[in-house]
Amino acid sequence: MSSDLKFRSGKYKGCSIDEIIKEDPSYCHFLVYKFKGYVPKDEKEYLSSVFMDPDSYFLSFGPYKGMDLKDVINEYPDYIEYLLNDEFIQNKCFRLKEALNKLLS
Repeated sequence: MSSDLKFRSGKYKGCSIDEIIKEDPSYCHFLVYKFKGYVPKDEKEYLSSVFMDPDSYFLSFGPYKGMDLKDVINEYPDYIEYLLNDEFIQNKCFRLKEALNKLLS
């Protein structure tokens, strides 16, 4: 699926939505499911069609940046093991830790 839509406001104002989906998927997911402000209907509908799962967690760092955590769990179990044992992740990345625990339980 592809679109010519551009963000009309926010930190990516004027940028292609498809480009930002690739570069910062967690921001796009946030706009659809968590943001309490106004998002233009066409932008929200398009983003909703791409990010159908409200419980998705997208990595914002590392070699799998931009990937849904569910996909990383299935494709790269060694990396998940690293995340589970990393002190910084366990002590500072509370949302990631919560997402990992939820998906692995």
